[in-house]
Amino acid sequence: MIRQTFISHNQADTPWCEQLRADLIKRLRLERHPDLTYLDTNMAPGLKWEDHVWAVLKRSGNVLVVVSSHAAVSSWVHDEVECAVKLQVADPSIAIIPLILDMTSPARVHPELAKYQYADFTHPIKYDESLRRLVYVLKHPEVLTGGGGTTVIPDEPPVVRILKAVGRYFRGIFTGL
Repeated sequence: MIRQTFISHNQADTPWCEQLRADLIKRLRLERHPDLTYLDTNMAPGLKWEDHVWAVLKRSGNVLVVVSSHAAVSSWVHDEVECAVKLQVADPSIAIIPLILDMTSPARVHPELAKYQYADFTHPIKYDESLRRLVYVLKHPEVLTGGGGTTVIPDEPPVVRILKAVGRYFRGIFTGL
C-alpha cells in the first residue's frame, strides 16, 4: 500500500508540482485515491492553513521537498521540512526526498536536506528517469531504510535497454549517410 505523500513547495512552483502530482497519481495507479498525494491546492475553502498543513504532514509517510530558488526563501517550506525531520526522528520509516528543480542547493532550503540523496529534475530530459526512480522508492519504501536488503534502484528492464540501444544504433547509421 502506498503511504500518503506530502509535497512541500513554494507557491511559485505550483504548476510544476501539479504536473508531478498528476504523474504520481497515474504512475502509482492512485486514480481512485488521489488524496494519497497531498498538494495544498487540494484544500477546502475555509480550512485554517497552519492547522491543516501540520495535520496532513503528520499523517504522511513520504515528504517530497521541492528544492528551488523559490523554496530557498520560503519560511513555510523551511518549517515543513523542520516538522518532517522531527517526525522522522520519532518514526524512521518516514521518507524525506528532496526534488531538485534548479541549481539551488538543498541546504539553502533547510540544512538537514543536505543529508539526503535527491531526485534531479533540473532538466526536462531528466524528468522521466527521475520520476521512475521516485515512483520506485514510493512503491518500495524499504529501499530507504535498508530493510529490503538493497539500497539500489534497479535499472530499466533489459528489454527496454536493448530497444534503446538498437534505436541509437539505427539512428547512427542513418545520420551517417
